[in-house]
Amino acid sequence: FSQGFILSSCLVRQYFLIDQSLNWTEAQTYCRQKHVDLSTTENATELTRLVNTLSFAGYTSDVWIGLFNEVTWKWSDGSGAEYVHWEIFKNEPNFASAQQFCNSTHLSPPSFSTTGTQLEPKFTYVNNSMSWSKAQKFCRDKFVDLATIRDENDSMIVQNLGPFADHPWIGLYRDPIFNWSDGSSFLFSNWDNVYNVIGLMKVICGVTSLSTSGTWKFSSCGRKLPFMCYSLTGEYLLYFFIDQSLNWTEAQTYCRQKHVDLATTENATELTRLVNTLSFAGYTSDVWIGLFNEVTWKWSDGSGAEYVHWDTSDYEPDFYAAFQFCVASGINGRWRDEYCGNKYSFICYNGNAISHVSLTF
Repeated sequence: FSQGFILSSCLVRQYFLIDQSLNWTEAQTYCRQKHVDLSTTENATELTRLVNTLSFAGYTSDVWIGLFNEVTWKWSDGSGAEYVHWEIFKNEPNFASAQQFCNSTHLSPPSFSTTGTQLEPKFTYVNNSMSWSKAQKFCRDKFVDLATIRDENDSMIVQNLGPFADHPWIGLYRDPIFNWSDGSSFLFSNWDNVYNVIGLMKVICGVTSLSTSGTWKFSSCGRKLPFMCYSLTGEYLLYFFIDQSLNWTEAQTYCRQKHVDLATTENATELTRLVNTLSFAGYTSDVWIGLFNEVTWKWSDGSGAEYVHWDTSDYEPDFYAAFQFCVASGINGRWRDEYCGNKYSFICYNGNAISHVSLTF
């Protein structure tokens, strides 16, 4: 869904309304081909700029933005949530105001705890109102954990402990993680005070509109909506991590077709931006950059090196630290590339020289 991306502080996002109805993934593809990506808003200034773009276009209905949320429910004891028992008639889970990550619509209800084993749990109703995190700690201190409900039988056992005046906590939860399509950090939010009905969806995608003053909500990613792209203004190099294995020439061709070229870094700031792009992508192995070196050996007298006699048993020439441009001959007559500033004895020759090359190190 997302790609690694770091925005320099000197760059400005410029937003574009695309009045073409696509699903979220199609809109993402369009924006990446024509601009940079689906819209990201990291602060109030960018939000105002996006809203002004919609206002100028006179468009008041829903549009896609680059926000998305992966829906993965799990139990407090670490097990996966293969069985669920939502109150479908109340449109649960409804993710009100994009703030609900635990299994209750109430702020401080009682809770169910579990004793026994995972195979033979024993449930206990704890009539003590507290937050989900405090209920989890309480259950882990006093029992085993907050209740894990594995099947219809467990569900019936829990129901038969009632009736209850409130909705007690159980161990079901999900992580409060939001993502931008371009991989930017999620540090700023502007939620609409509405229900975001999740149902059984695994991913939900972000929507905004002028009619709600640019607040955000979630919808099914399959809806067909217009969408907001962004481009960048200012002097910059923008780096993109491409998770596709190609040789250097193939990678160069890809970058020239899809972007500008393979990555160039001309200063420490650009190097930091490139490293951060890899960090956000979570990729730690080797990647191609645009740097290359043409290896043309020649002799001091100007003649070409058609004959070579490298010490291949020691992987010569090994161009150590990219700093070895001169050649020394070993006792066995085989050659090694070396740093030209090293202090060695040397061999001259007499005869007719074609020309002379002088190097200073």
